[in-house]
Amino acid sequence: MSCRNFNRALVRNFAPPWLGLAGQAIRWYTDGSKRKQISTLFMDPGEESLPGQPSTVKSDELALKADEKLSQTLVDTPSLNDLHTQLDDASQLAHFQQKDPEAQRKVPGTFEFPEGKKRYRLEVQFLGTKYYGWQRRALKATLPTVQDALEDTISAACDCNQVEIIGSTLLEAGIHCRNMTCHVDMDAKLEMPSQRVILQRCEKWLAKRGESIGVLSFNSACPGFHARFCAQRRTYVYRILNRIAPPLMDGKEMQWHVDRALNTKKMAEAAAVLQGTFDFSGFADHGIARLLAHKGESFPVRTLENIQVVRQADEVLIWFMGQSFLRHQIRNIVSCLHMVGLGLWTTDDILFILDRSFVKGRARDRTRPPTAPPCGLTLWEVSYDQSMYPRPEEYVQEM
Repeated sequence: MSCRNFNRALVRNFAPPWLGLAGQAIRWYTDGSKRKQISTLFMDPGEESLPGQPSTVKSDELALKADEKLSQTLVDTPSLNDLHTQLDDASQLAHFQQKDPEAQRKVPGTFEFPEGKKRYRLEVQFLGTKYYGWQRRALKATLPTVQDALEDTISAACDCNQVEIIGSTLLEAGIHCRNMTCHVDMDAKLEMPSQRVILQRCEKWLAKRGESIGVLSFNSACPGFHARFCAQRRTYVYRILNRIAPPLMDGKEMQWHVDRALNTKKMAEAAAVLQGTFDFSGFADHGIARLLAHKGESFPVRTLENIQVVRQADEVLIWFMGQSFLRHQIRNIVSCLHMVGLGLWTTDDILFILDRSFVKGRARDRTRPPTAPPCGLTLWEVSYDQSMYPRPEEYVQEM
């Protein structure tokens, strides 16, 4: 008897009864007749194993057939995350709404309030140093995000169940925010306290837990308002501390320290060539390749309405204004302007990356400097059409 058969016989005959179902499963699998039944499930029609011989189906073929069955299942059940690329007809949207009542809020372009809900508009600010970006993560306990902390805060302040807060933009880890607009849908029958009480409860809740978040306002939203899709302009500022001494006072976590002198005049001239509508995929991160495959070549085309480079004492401020930006677009532009300010690059090098667009592989990183650190980037404000979605004049007022 071979060593392999001896081990199978040992497990089959001497599996302890305390194993329960585990012991039965081991004895069931080590039975040759049961293994034969399993193997015949994956055999082609007309193919049989001779008595006393193992099945002729190879492990690679088994894996291939299993992958085919899994892929067929995935094709039959489309994900709601990709509905915005599939739903071009109102009848299709209604079909998926019957399966998922929340599908309407997941499809871009549909801003109607969910039935039985009331939408509220709130403005927040935060320091992003300790957070892994805005959007919640799967591991909530180990990866703190701004969205998780803010949702817990609003739930406690309004004395309701867990809520879902939609932000005007998805900020990455380490990026700060001066003023960000969000919205939240809550039960219309819920008795809401006054705004002053809500803001006071939020302040106490956040201070007790050591969160670097502040809730500035909480008001009823205008009809049709959506914090993300109704935004007309987003303004960012990148702060560079340009001196030899490192930052030691307040705001040291919101600056990129550069100890070499920067020529802001040349940086402004190079930044001027980026103003307008272009394909900014050359300044995006490597994830743009997947988005180009799914959303087409027009996806990385963005309009940079205004970009300014201003020096204030020993600080260099780079302002960006536009409706939307690609992932890492602003930080990669800052790193390129940093090279121009040091005299290592010229405006032609900026134009080369802009005209080259996206390049697959590591060749992209060889001609582009490393991405600027996120600590210097701050979302300054998000602007909306004031005629349709007016901003509250006072932060503290009765609703």
